[in-house]
Amino acid sequence: MPGAKRYRAHGEGSITVRKDRPKPYLAQITLRGNRLAQSFATKTEATRWIQDMNNKSGSVSDMGLLAASIEEALNIWLNYVQITKSPKTYLGYKRIADKYIIPQIGHRRVFEAKPLDIQEILTTYSQEAGPRELLYIWQTASSFFGYLVTQGVISQNLAKFVAKPRQKTSSNDFRYLSREQVHKFIKVADENSDPLVDLYYFALSTGMREGEILGLRWNNVDFDTQSVIVVEQVQWTDQRREGKAGYEFQSPKTMRSKRRIPVGAETIRRLRSQQRRNSIFKQFAKGRWKEHDLVFPSEAGTPMEPTNLIRRFKDLLKAAELPNIRVHDLRHTHATLLLLRGVHPKVVSERLGHADITTTLKIYSYVIPTLQEVVAGTIEDILEKLPPQNKADLSVKELDTFEHEL
Repeated sequence: MPGAKRYRAHGEGSITVRKDRPKPYLAQITLRGNRLAQSFATKTEATRWIQDMNNKSGSVSDMGLLAASIEEALNIWLNYVQITKSPKTYLGYKRIADKYIIPQIGHRRVFEAKPLDIQEILTTYSQEAGPRELLYIWQTASSFFGYLVTQGVISQNLAKFVAKPRQKTSSNDFRYLSREQVHKFIKVADENSDPLVDLYYFALSTGMREGEILGLRWNNVDFDTQSVIVVEQVQWTDQRREGKAGYEFQSPKTMRSKRRIPVGAETIRRLRSQQRRNSIFKQFAKGRWKEHDLVFPSEAGTPMEPTNLIRRFKDLLKAAELPNIRVHDLRHTHATLLLLRGVHPKVVSERLGHADITTTLKIYSYVIPTLQEVVAGTIEDILEKLPPQNKADLSVKELDTFEHEL
């Protein structure tokens, strides 16, 4: 390099001085055939870096991954995620990586990554991305760098040194329909002969997740005991972009998600109606029909596209002049109305398939103030039976009578 001085640092590696550069000291080192280089403002920093890299080389199991670009390492990690996690998780991580992480630091090398890089990504997109999206970015970075730790590439998860974005709770996070709104919603759907009315009623009466409903098969509906058995769900993959099926059936994410949900007589009646509707779909589809034994299939027998479900759902909300909620909020509606009616949170938790009751209480904490008001009235009803005078002044007979009433 013309006009550059080269020094040998202690141990392996070299330091080249490049004049007229903000960071003139270029430290370079070759470890297990991988050439690593980084610029520094001072010779001391460059020397320390070479020594640090020498020390790390003894504990790093994959020097190639350490020397790879962030983009290359992300793709390796995403391949791992694709075979170990659900399609939904994989697609979520891939979207965040492609949209936010790679454009910002994809060109950087893994060994150059610092906690400040993650913070800069969050700062850069803080205006265009909402609180939940920023949290997804942090979680994706945490999972990625956590993977590098388990592979012995780096010693610490860099995301742990960056404050997790606070997710602000808003009315859009937990929206639900009141009892009156639910009645109006179903009434308008029935009056308009909406082909998905039985699906909406089923979602409201069971609290099942969207993937569980769209993946429910008839052999898991027990008409005799009036119950539904949740044993699998449908998840969409990115293969539909390639003209392939684009969906797969999977077990629920936790053991608690596998559950039996008792349903009422009206739900059973609507399931019978759905059976007749499916028969009509099958007759019209003829050779296009693909049998999956689904309770709520598309008009061709395949799992219903979530985008189609959402579009029809939004149209019905507009026709009924109801708040613009999500399909998932039907699940929130189910849980909220049960809790407000006084159903024990543990029972609600079991219907929803939550891992434990703590999850239910955390998600639906916004209902608790209303329940506390009910408790306040209940305790006052009890206290109203207290005698006007002090208990010590009562005769034995009066005391016995009072305690019997309580």
